[in-house]
Formats: sequence, structure tokens, C-alpha cells
Amino acid sequence: MKIETSCENCTGVRSGWQVIRLGAICFLAVTLLCLTAGRHSLARAGDDASQVRLPGATLRLSLMAPEPDGFVRGVLSIDLEPGWKTYWTDPGPVGLAPSFDFRQSRGLGPVSVRFPAPVRFDEGGVASVGYTEPLLLPLSTSHVGSAPLQAIVDLTLGLCRELCVPITARLEAEASASLSTKALVLAAARDIPVPGDPAAVRVSFDGSSLTVQVDAADVGNAPDVFLDSSGTFSIGSPHGPAARIDGLITQRFPASVSNAENAVSSSIDVVLTSGETARSYEGIPVTPVSPAGARP
Repeated sequence: MKIETSCENCTGVRSGWQVIRLGAICFLAVTLLCLTAGRHSLARAGDDASQVRLPGATLRLSLMAPEPDGFVRGVLSIDLEPGWKTYWTDPGPVGLAPSFDFRQSRGLGPVSVRFPAPVRFDEGGVASVGYTEPLLLPLSTSHVGSAPLQAIVDLTLGLCRELCVPITARLEAEASASLSTKALVLAAARDIPVPGDPAAVRVSFDGSSLTVQVDAADVGNAPDVFLDSSGTFSIGSPHGPAARIDGLITQRFPASVSNAENAVSSSIDVVLTSGETARSYEGIPVTPVSPAGARP
């Protein structure tokens, strides 16, 4: 397997990131990153899987053999080292959302990437959304045509400790029938939030805040809410913890429209967590309200 990594744009921080001005420290960290990535660019992770070791994380791509109906499952693992962090799909005002490009793959249809429930962590007084422990991202796709399967992903993600570095890497993997690959795929699926009933969620926008209300009486203490608007809104840290108001879990977020063209017919994905429990609600429509009507 061939793994290629690069350090494009490592001298600065991409749009939405805090500007890092410690030039000497950043140069040292990025130099270490590039040298380490190159030194491990041909590392093997096992049968028909590929991996790359970077400062702060090891990335691995695995792909199962197609099922009789052509359905294909895989997993991308991000094995974070202690003290390192990476970001969720809507990372907050200073994070970098991960991106995955599978267009160079062979024999695969469109690839869906799913994420475990995230957590919030502090970055210089700003709350970011992502992960502080190793994570597995389930992949699902289909076998197209009769050619042998080969998954190729060009990915970008942020890895952070004292400073943050945007990482670009390529991973390639062929289909495997090994038990270890199957076990990894099954483990990844167990970490994904359980789908919830979209009818139980209401999201409203009053021009400056998004208010989320979830009818989830069976959810335990200390619930938390995470939002992903696919870039339609710029969403800040919540106005305090989630609270139960009139029996509904309610949380408010400062927000502004970052894509006015999509705002009129916008929808939001919601993840509700409480302890080890997580639910996802996808495609929730955003209802415009007057400022007085935004708060329950």
C-alpha cells in the first residue's frame, strides 16, 4: 500500500482557526510533522489496510469485502495520543472541520462517513467541539462494477495540543475478509449515536440565536446538545448548559447566517448526549421566529 502525506498550508492556520504567531515553535512542529509523516509513509497496518503515523495520532483505513448485495463497510481510525485533540464536523469558531475525498477510489460508489458523539473542550477560552480520545469513523458505500475494490481517501483534519496543525494525508486500502477488519468495523458502529425521532426536535432562529428543544423525557442528567448546520450558520458556544423547560431539553446558541442562500430552507443535524448515551436527529428544519419568540 502507498501512503502519501503532505504539509500544505502548515505555515499558517486555515480559515476559522486562531492565528498562530509563534513562528519558531510552529516551524519546529511542522518540520517534525513532515519528517515523521515521510518516514512512516509506507507503514503497513495489517492485511489490506494502510496507516500513517503522525505526531499526535496514527491514521488507519480498513475496508471489508463486499456483502452479497454489494454493500461495503469500512472504518477510518484516528488513534489520538494522550493530550491530543481533533475536531467534529462543526468544530466551533476556531476549529477545522475534517474533510474526506474518496473520488480517486476504484470500484466504489459514494462513501458515507459517520462520527461518534463529540465533546466540548477549551482552546484558549473558546469552546471547541471534537474528540480528546481515539475514535473510529464508520464508512459505508457500495461496490460499483466488476473491478477489484480499492479505497483511496485524501483527508484533511486538525490535530491539536499546545498548537494546532492542519494535516493532509492519503490512505489506500483494499477489501479484506479478515476477522480483525470485521471486528474493527463492528466496534466503530457501536460508537455511533442512535437515530432519534426528528419529530421530537424543534430548532428556531431569531436572527442572533439558535434555540433547540428536544422532547426526550427518558434522557438522564446533564444533557448536552451539539449542532451541525453544514456551514449555513456560524454557531458559537452555548448560552450555558442545557436545561429542562416545560419538559423539553432546551439549549441556546449564539449564531449568525454564514450562507444566506441556504438559510431560507435550512436544516440542522442535532446530537443529544447524556453520559454514555447519544442520539442523533438529522435534517431538522430551522424555523425563523421573532426575537421574543425564540425563547421558550
